[in-house]
Amino acid sequence: MPAIRKPPVLCCYPDGSFRSQIGDLRVRIISCEITITTPGGRRTEAYRFATTLLDHHRHPARELIELYHERWEIESAFYELEENHARPGATDASCPACQMMSP
Repeated sequence: MPAIRKPPVLCCYPDGSFRSQIGDLRVRIISCEITITTPGGRRTEAYRFATTLLDHHRHPARELIELYHERWEIESAFYELEENHARPGATDASCPACQMMSP
């Protein structure tokens, strides 16, 4: 969710998330910091994401943040695979994601 978007805070939860509304959809907004490692180095950025998992007892923000981070890593690995294999002459040795997946 872009930082410029300011969804209304309808209810705050003890895990730091809050209930909101985007159009007709009831959502829960979770904020977190994620460290991203790229060939240029590491950087930490603030992120917010919306989920329809509204029950903060059944789905604590910390658990959802961890799952989101895992998803981010998987998507990054797929992106790396697509980028490296789309280039002519790319080899598995030049692809960190390929190296992680090799036996």
